Amino acid sequence: RRALQLNPDIPEVLSALVYTLRTLCDWALLDDYETQLLARSEHYIAAGHPSPIVPFIAIFLKLEQKQLYAIVRSQALAESRLTANITPPTKMTHPNAIRCDFDNGDKLRIGYLSSAFRPHATSHLAHTLFNLHDKSRYDVYIYAGTAPDLDNAQIQHIADSATAFNDLSGMDDPTAATKINEDQLHLLIDMDGHINNNRQAILRLRPAPVQVNFLGYPGTIGSDAIDYIIGDAIVTPPEIEPWLQEKPARLPHCYQFNNYPALAEAATPTRAELGLPDDAVIYCCFNITRKIEPEVFGCWMRILQKTDKGILWFLVDAEQTRSLLEREAAKYGIDACRLHFAPRCATDKHLARQRVADLFLDTFYCNAHTTASDALWCGLPVITKLGKTFANRVAASLVTAAGLPECVLHSNDGYESKAIELGNNPNALAALRKRISEKSRLFDSVGYVQNLERAYAKMWENHTSNTHSAFNVLAPHQPPPS
Repeated sequence: RRALQLNPDIPEVLSALVYTLRTLCDWALLDDYETQLLARSEHYIAAGHPSPIVPFIAIFLKLEQKQLYAIVRSQALAESRLTANITPPTKMTHPNAIRCDFDNGDKLRIGYLSSAFRPHATSHLAHTLFNLHDKSRYDVYIYAGTAPDLDNAQIQHIADSATAFNDLSGMDDPTAATKINEDQLHLLIDMDGHINNNRQAILRLRPAPVQVNFLGYPGTIGSDAIDYIIGDAIVTPPEIEPWLQEKPARLPHCYQFNNYPALAEAATPTRAELGLPDDAVIYCCFNITRKIEPEVFGCWMRILQKTDKGILWFLVDAEQTRSLLEREAAKYGIDACRLHFAPRCATDKHLARQRVADLFLDTFYCNAHTTASDALWCGLPVITKLGKTFANRVAASLVTAAGLPECVLHSNDGYESKAIELGNNPNALAALRKRISEKSRLFDSVGYVQNLERAYAKMWENHTSNTHSAFNVLAPHQPPPS
């Protein structure tokens, strides 16, 4: 409420206000404020100024890929101007652009830069990735942009998986870039994009000849310093390629790395222990609240209207948000007792409790990403609507890789109808669960890293031949993972 007392005529305040209202699910004034914000953004960009919408907030708004690109690109250009005159302690030098002959014992030196080496979605997904690289062909350097949490077992595992693990948190950007450049990498992979505490200024100083956008931010970074974005046929289709600053390197199956077997499993709780009715059809959405918006909430309420025993299970912290959602539900004639709210808990317990749900309902403007992977790993089917940006096509990529392409819908009506159909058909839900476990390539982590390495090798090959273009990684035939 204090945010409403600030002056929304200041664009940066308006942007923060929209973010706050989205987080609270306080929608009474949201549409008006978002309309104003997007108009201000377009005016700023047209005048050659950076958008007042930071890229991290932009992915939660209802935007076309072209609009999102304009916002992110304007910010990247402004940041480049700020660092244009920064001089590293020593001149950057790069390895000679010669082809890497793996059969002759050559290695590619690849580096991963991230500020998420702490309890964070990126580390949750990728903590075993680094150890799966073929160390006979790849030297793997890891750089922590902020202080790594080495007391965390996952982060320590990451550190132990590297040829060298470097903490850059105490270095300014030029010094950190120089440190990376001294390792003479062939490729530097940025795992942050526009998340908080990113170190994009390091990449703008070009410590490596080929630089890659991977995993951390669902979309283009917008910077000339990044050459490629790791994608797939769904999140980076040809039609959005003009609105990506990077060239897509499309992996087969899915762009997102997953490896859950290393996580400890907790016992599955009963519905009663979770405060859920035993005879209910449990629809759930464990996305953060700022991904929920009036359009998808209206779909959910219509689904409940047509599923007699349906309830909706959320991850909601704030009591104010709970009250607002209950008030919105009442507008559709849905009693508050059909909304259930889950507290936050440890990862293993969170994964375990999802096994009691029946169907995960995705959000529209910014999909479930790691959250969808969590659900699928637990055998929980996910339905999603295919969007128009990287950020709202991620769940479609995950669900398709998990072997459930019919759970990717193309309209609100189709999404609602599918949820109602499944909610009223326990046998159909059971069949979906079985297919996730039988046909999923989403969790074939070994095969994924092999395909990722093919992408890295192709990037270096392009560099040695002075070409820079999008490409598809064609995986060899692989049987479904056991």
